[in-house]
Amino acid sequence: MWSSGKKVAGGFESRSKATFYASDTAVASTWTKLPFAAVEYDNLDEVDLVTNNRWVAAADGIYDIVAAASLQGLSSAAGFGAIVKIYKNGTGVERSPAGKVLASSDNKLVAIASTTLVLSAGDYIEVFIWHNSAGNLVSSTPASYCAIKRIG
Repeated sequence: MWSSGKKVAGGFESRSKATFYASDTAVASTWTKLPFAAVEYDNLDEVDLVTNNRWVAAADGIYDIVAAASLQGLSSAAGFGAIVKIYKNGTGVERSPAGKVLASSDNKLVAIASTTLVLSAGDYIEVFIWHNSAGNLVSSTPASYCAIKRIG
């Protein structure tokens, strides 16, 4: 009846949350893919940590997607910041507002993108980050993650 996943009342029950590596370098002025480091939960095995490092829909549906990345080591000078973008099948579909660093001793910033998408089985989601400061790192979990839930 269904190609994959677990059938429940009303269709597929899909819930996933994966975190990003704390030591990945995000290259300045370049969209850099954030690879998943670990899965917190994934009831339909939709997170691919090994082959393509992306989330793949098990069934057609409407999905809520939230992606957040915490950066550290950003310049505290005016005009420096970061953007997170959610990609569907290799195309950017939603991005965070351009977050700006506030003057602080640790120069950290969390950028968050959120959207609701209609996905078909096999569609995939990836997360990218862009910043305009040198030497930044994706810093810490749980502030760096992607969470996806089927809502319809």
